[in-house]
Amino acid sequence: MNPKEKAIKLLDRFIQTNGNSFFAKECALIAEDEILNSFNNVFDDFVVESSKTGGYRNMKNYWREVEREILNMKGGDK
Repeated sequence: MNPKEKAIKLLDRFIQTNGNSFFAKECALIAEDEILNSFNNVFDDFVVESSKTGGYRNMKNYWREVEREILNMKGGDK
């Protein structure tokens, strides 16, 4: 799933929960922020970044892209 698809999925799930596209966008951004912060706060203790795989960096970049996609949406727009 690419970042735009993930952003749409998150937004849709929060719209289904509360029916308000403005609050859904805010909730999706909070969820994304918590996921991204977990890389800094939790995974840094357990994951050693490998220059060969780049997996850790790619996941952080993926969630930053999801955040950009959510921010580019207006309410429940896709």
